Formats: sequence, C-alpha cells, structure tokens
Amino acid sequence: MFDAFRLRSPLPAALASSQSATVPEQPSPSKRRRSSCSAQHQAGAGSPQPAVPPAPRELPLEKLGDAPLRCIIVGHNPSNPTNRLWPILRETGIAPPDEIAGAQDDDKMPEVAGVGFTDVGSGYPGTDSSQFTSQDFEQWRPGFYSRLAKQAERASAAIPGCTCSSCGAPVMVAFSGKRQFQELFARPATKSRSAQAVSPPAPAPAAAIESAGCQMRLPILQERRPGRIDTGRQWVLPAGWPLPLHTEVWVLTSTSGAAPMTREQRIAPWQALAQRLAAEAWPRQCVARCSELQLAPGGAG
Repeated sequence: MFDAFRLRSPLPAALASSQSATVPEQPSPSKRRRSSCSAQHQAGAGSPQPAVPPAPRELPLEKLGDAPLRCIIVGHNPSNPTNRLWPILRETGIAPPDEIAGAQDDDKMPEVAGVGFTDVGSGYPGTDSSQFTSQDFEQWRPGFYSRLAKQAERASAAIPGCTCSSCGAPVMVAFSGKRQFQELFARPATKSRSAQAVSPPAPAPAAAIESAGCQMRLPILQERRPGRIDTGRQWVLPAGWPLPLHTEVWVLTSTSGAAPMTREQRIAPWQALAQRLAAEAWPRQCVARCSELQLAPGGAG
C-alpha cells in the first residue's frame, strides 16, 4: 500500500538482487485466501486450515518518527507509475520543493515538514485496491490504530507534565482516498439511519467554548459507516478511533492516475490541507494539556 510509493524509484541493482534472493514475493491477502480455499478443497473438508503468513517485511511499515507531527498521511496502493502523490505534495508545498525531490526523500518528511506516512495495511504493496477486501481491512485495523497510538505516545514522552501519552498526537491525520477511511467503520449504515449518521454535532455553547479557553468543535464517534463520505475534514469518526478528538481527520482525493477526475478536482482538497498545515508552526512547541484532551473511548492515553 502506501509503502509502495517508494517502489516508483528503481532499487540499485545490488540491493534489488539481495532482496530478491532473501525475501520471496508474497501474494496479496485475497490471493492467499483463494489459494488456501483451493488447497482445502483438494485435501478434503477435514484438512486443517493453514496459518495466514505474516505481512511481507521487505517494505517499511511506517515513516512517522518520534516527534509531535503536524500531519500523518495515510496512503493507499500508490505504486502505479501514474500516481500523483509526490508531485501534488511538492506543488502544494506540503513537501517543501527545495528540500524534497520525491519518494526517495520520504524519510526526511517527518523532520523537514512534520509530515509522516503510514497505511491501514502496511507491508502489503499493490496497485489495485480491489484486490483487498473489507475482511482484509478489518484484520489490519488493530495494527493501524496501534501505530497511530504508539506514535502519539512516543511524541508525548518528551513533553514535560504529560501523563496521558496523547499531548504529542498529530494535529491532523489525512487519508489519501476515501476507501481506507470508510473501511475503518464496521459496516454500512442502513438508509433509515444514513441521514442521522452523517449529521455533524452541534457547535458547543459559547459559554462552554469560553470556559475551555479555545474554540473547539469535536467530531462524534459511531460504529456504523456513514451513508456518504465527502472530502475535507470529517465530523464522524469510527468507534475506537485511537487519537484525541482534537486531532483533525481529513479525507482527500485519491492520487491515483486511474481515478476519473480533473486535475482541479484532484488537487483542490490537497490545497485546502496545505493551507491548514501552514497555520501550524513547525517544529511544534507542544505543552502538556492532558485535562483538555478528549479521547475516543478505548483510545490512546
């Protein structure tokens, strides 16, 4: 998935030869499932089901670092050469064009720009998202949540007075494409509940805002998938979301060249994210605010 952004740049011959000699090519989860079913059919219904192999480890699992980040971008199957992620990041300024040339510099992004990267299903490369099922995403969800929570914990460790392990959580988490966000919800909402599911929460009363010392509108949590997900900031998050509700969640357009949209339609949500990022100083100067943080039930901290 997102890790495959790096695959757009060819590996040195020696390294490619070394990897091919030591790390066998792994099939996608869907192909493994089909192969397993075929083997069981041939062996008989009474044959034990083989264990599912772990994710291939030749790809790095994350580019998050240990500092409080401005944004974590959650990618999705971007190894196709027509993918536009890095040109968009440079054009919008999310990746400083004078310091970041492209995918080969993804290691620098957390330090240079305060922007990290991960996937929902880290370690599984692929160009066709349809090869991954909802069951695949369901299996990946706990690991994805754990990566987000652990990064927030690492980033909070150096903040004096923080006891909640969440004061260093990222300002934003941005999903590159809708599917990896919507698959975090348990199942689609029924029509009778769709309108209610996508209704954002009412703004807090002025007195409550003043007493909190800031203007803050928080999203709501629900198990069922909203009937519709638009690009931009999200006001409905999946139950079990592991970060503070102060962390903004954005859904952006897919950067895949195969996605049918104009250039303007593709880049506009990324430009909006870039404008929001520009309002956050880098490096961040975080202070302990444990009493103010509102966490999702079962989330970090």
